[in-house]
Amino acid sequence: MSPEIAAARENGIAVEYTEDIVFSSSQLLNRHFSPFPPETATWLEEFGDRHSAEEIIAVLDQARPLKVLVVGEAIIDEYVFCTAIGKSTKDPVLACQFNGIQSIAGGSLAVANHLAGFCDQVELITCLGEHERREDFVRQALLPNVRPTFVTKHGAPTIHKRRFVDPYSQSKLLELYVMEDHPLQGEDEAALGKSLAAALIDCDLVVCMDYGHGILTAPNIEILCTQSRFLAVNTQSNAGNRGFNPISKYGRADYVCLAHHEIAIETRMRDGNLRDLLLEVAQRIDCANFTVTHGKSGSLHYSPDQGFAEVPAFATQVVDRVGAGDAVIALTSLLVHQRAPWDIVGFVGNVAGAQVVAELGNRVPVGRIPLAKHIISLMK
Repeated sequence: MSPEIAAARENGIAVEYTEDIVFSSSQLLNRHFSPFPPETATWLEEFGDRHSAEEIIAVLDQARPLKVLVVGEAIIDEYVFCTAIGKSTKDPVLACQFNGIQSIAGGSLAVANHLAGFCDQVELITCLGEHERREDFVRQALLPNVRPTFVTKHGAPTIHKRRFVDPYSQSKLLELYVMEDHPLQGEDEAALGKSLAAALIDCDLVVCMDYGHGILTAPNIEILCTQSRFLAVNTQSNAGNRGFNPISKYGRADYVCLAHHEIAIETRMRDGNLRDLLLEVAQRIDCANFTVTHGKSGSLHYSPDQGFAEVPAFATQVVDRVGAGDAVIALTSLLVHQRAPWDIVGFVGNVAGAQVVAELGNRVPVGRIPLAKHIISLMK
């Protein structure tokens, strides 16, 4: 007896069944009121013929005993909510009324939290600043099964990315980076290397989040490339490093996950065919598995043994695109490590990305139960 029926009978409610054919309400809604374009709906139908929701959730559950290490910059995303009230009288600037501020754990902190929903044990090695450290906030923001190691970057603050946002439209007016992005050096660099070498001994999977703000220097990249059992890498291109953080600085990886514009920067080809560009990147780094995210166009995946696979996007509401790539690499790394087929990898990654863009930044980590419910609803 299902819990719903038991609860109904406990409250004196009779449960009756008709003799007609029973239809799933979710299936009817998906079939007749799909929020997706026809090609996405067709892809989901064909995907459902090959796989079941139970199969996909089972693959995710198999990742629970993995020992995962996340490496990369800790970033505090601050959202300063302010309402535009007009032009300043004396200067050609926009005057705003301050409404409030919200701090969210971003960067490698967010990736560790995403993984903590699917793995029992997550290690995190990151850097906090000597001043504006915010260590209490960071510790409270991490989920209980994330065990952090903090290396201090002397003479620098913990990285803050402060976005000024109109609370009604969610439009961003300005973004301010609070950081000192010179490379780690001296004792700071050595401390990070020592922590990496010790942690890598027992780790099954390393997720390297290189945001290009100076933490991952050449000696420590070498440690990651030579000592990781399974290395997943993202080198992010952002306003603070654009053009100076290529994936090719990693000589080896087992899985690379990049955005389309990061592929374009690596190849210096803005308008080339994405498959051709990805094959060129594959020539520059010793890596067998690649994912390229492409916003509303979905994702492209490649490995020599499976070839190419394209998976559509599943976002129906976009509040904030910050953090979507963090969720994608977190979930897809677990699946690529288990050699899941590309259609499952792309499907789970794009569902996770859809959940994140529906929220403000990385405010809500991707969790097993919400993700499982989303997967089931899409596959009915």
